[in-house]
Amino acid sequence: MTSVEAAIRKQLTPGTRLPTPTGRSTFEISEMTADSLILLFGPKKTRTPISWACLEGIPDYLRGRQWIRIGANRDVQGDQDALDGYLKGFIKRQTADYIAVVLEQAGVVELDRTRPARLRLRPCRPEPGTSLSAAEEDGRLAGSTESLTQGGPPQLARFNDGRQAVDSAR
Repeated sequence: MTSVEAAIRKQLTPGTRLPTPTGRSTFEISEMTADSLILLFGPKKTRTPISWACLEGIPDYLRGRQWIRIGANRDVQGDQDALDGYLKGFIKRQTADYIAVVLEQAGVVELDRTRPARLRLRPCRPEPGTSLSAAEEDGRLAGSTESLTQGGPPQLARFNDGRQAVDSAR
């Protein structure tokens, strides 16, 4: 199991109803299979699978950027400067609003719900047993290290040598 998948599985369960970033509508977590997270959209509860591979790529897409627009729209190409553009490379549906909330609930991103809604990678921590100063000194920690003592959902840490960890010891 990969780190984004592990964070989602730890924080969310099938049947969970969540609001979109603007609060205008809700959606539901249907199930989590070996291959995908399945969401239910709209009054007809349209079944929409989002692959774990797609979700795992989002931290890399966000890494090194500040706040980016969620940019959900119905254009099948999407805006490449928004989360929607990244997601449209995997699924040609409007999913960015929903995915942003899932990732926020899992502790992977922070959301700014003011219009236009935007997100950024949540500050991360080094792996257990690795001191922050050692990770910073040798350049293994790729991401912000601010707010390390705040409570909340687990943090996603990714090191430049490819290792990932979800720190749930908070």
